[in-house]
Order: sequence, then C-alpha cells, then structure tokens
Amino acid sequence: MNDLDFAIAAALLVGLVLAHEAGHFYAALLHGVPPKAFSLGFGPTLWRMERGGTRYQVGMFPLGGFVQFEPGDLESRPVATRLAVAGGGVAAQIVLALLLMGAVYGAWGVPAGSAVTVTGVAPAGPAARAGVRAGERVLAIDGVPASGFAAVLPLLARADRADRPVRLLLALPSGGVRRAVVPPEGHRMGIDLAAAAAWARNSSFVRREEAAAGAVAAFLQAEARGLWALATGRASLGQVAGPIGLVRATSQAVVLGIPETLSWTALLSANLALVNVLPVPGLDGGQVALLLLERLRGRRLGAALEAAVQGAGLALVLLFALVVTMHDVAVLIGG
Repeated sequence: MNDLDFAIAAALLVGLVLAHEAGHFYAALLHGVPPKAFSLGFGPTLWRMERGGTRYQVGMFPLGGFVQFEPGDLESRPVATRLAVAGGGVAAQIVLALLLMGAVYGAWGVPAGSAVTVTGVAPAGPAARAGVRAGERVLAIDGVPASGFAAVLPLLARADRADRPVRLLLALPSGGVRRAVVPPEGHRMGIDLAAAAAWARNSSFVRREEAAAGAVAAFLQAEARGLWALATGRASLGQVAGPIGLVRATSQAVVLGIPETLSWTALLSANLALVNVLPVPGLDGGQVALLLLERLRGRRLGAALEAAVQGAGLALVLLFALVVTMHDVAVLIGG
C-alpha cells in the first residue's frame, strides 16, 4: 500500500460526496427549483464559478457539501417537491451503487464465490500469538461467513478495527478446520488479509443486474444490523470508521484490483445512502422526517423550531464524526 493507493482512495470518497450532492442538485432542477449554489466541501473556497444563475464552488475540506437555494424558495414548494429534493442524494447513492456493481459484473462476470486468505502475520503480534499463519483461508469472521463477494470486503474493513477479540474460523492449507481467537492490541490484530473472487463470465444482462441488486441489498441488510447493534449498545464506536478509516479501507481495496475497488466503492455508496436516510436531524432522513410530520399535521413546526432541531442534530452528527475521527487517528498512530 503506497501514497498513490491512498490518493486514489481519497479521490473515490470525494467522488461519492460529489454524487450525493449532485443527487440533490438534479432533483431540485427536475422539480423546477433553481439552486443558488452547489458546493463540494466546506470551509474557505478554493475555486468558484458562476453559470446559469448558480454558483459552483469547491471548499477546502471535501468531507461533505451542500446545495443552497434562495431564501424561502424551496420552503414555499409543496411537501412532495421538498421530499424529492431531500431524498435526491440517497437516490443518487443507490443508483450509483447499482451502476458500479453492474459495471463490474458486466466487465468481469458475476462473482461465483470468494476466498479470504491470510497473506501476512506480524511477528509476536496478537494474531501470531493466537496461532494464525500465512496461507490459511478465513472461512468466517465473528461468525459471519467470508463467502459471497459482497460480504468479504466489509468484513476485511471491520476486522482489523475491532476493540474486542475477533473470532476466526480458519481452513488449513493441509486440510482441516480450526478456530482462533485474536485479542487485538491497540485495535490491531497484526494480520494482513486479501480477498480473491472467482468470476462466472458470460452471464446474461438480467442475471448481472439481479446479482448487483442482490449484493447491494445484502450489504444494506448487514449494515442495518450493525447500526442497530450500535444503537442498542451491542457494538462500540471502535467498529465505526471515520474519514481516515474509510480512506485506509478503500486503499486496501485499491491494492486488490479494479473489480474489488469498484465493488467496494459501490458498497460505500450504498452505506452512505443508508446512513443519510436515518431519521436524525442534520441528515437527509431527519429532513424527510420533518416533512412527513408536516404532511401529517397539515402545517410546519415553524421555521425557527425546525432550524433549531436541524442545528442541534447537525452538531451531534459533527461531534460523532469528530469522536470517530479521533479514534481513526489513534488507530493510525498505533500502527
């Protein structure tokens, strides 16, 4: 893994942010709401231009973005229009995930299976002390089978971030199966894993699209279970990746190859959609929840109250992101 891999990974993540904001932007245009500004990133403006009455700009910190409208313009539109604009980002992420998965399956074939292999073990590290050896094949991680291509990459991204013992089911090169419990130190197992997929070519277009939709749906179900575990206290923040963790995980996918990189990017796009649809003020789902409440009540809560709720929610989201990022930094420094 080198600096180029990290640069490619960072560019892919910025591309996901761009796709999300573009979803809001084009949803607004389709419903006759002219955007005042389209920004990729926050903070000091690095670049800007005016075209067609819209200001396009790039901020210094590309960890998000926004689409801005003239004061009162969007708010004066029907609830259905505002729902479409609020949900445009999520819709764009799902469409992008399906397109990327479909492109991978069209170019390389539909994955017929996959294998996760131990490619390296840090000497005297937790995995080495647990008896893990290079060349062994991982059958399951924490009870989740490492089979089915859509399941493999998320497992690889999470396993090395755990703040608790990781249970591995291993197949030995000589035959036989054994279990190993790896107690990570500093959120690191001291193990390198690689995924290799077997591709079934010459599949029909319908088969490819069914497989793409199935992969995205399976991933979203797994992520939803993970979010529920986090909300109910059965999982910790140590299992959540922030921007730095996502770049590291994406750079690992870049090392594996083009189909793995595109597939991982598709899954990240679906994950971004899932997170944003949560009914949390400050996220798209929070805005949708307020709009549905307005539809039920027949009137708005009030501009000041809605702004206060959204502001408080955004502050909590930013605080959560800060805590997760600090954890990412601690993991990175810890090696």
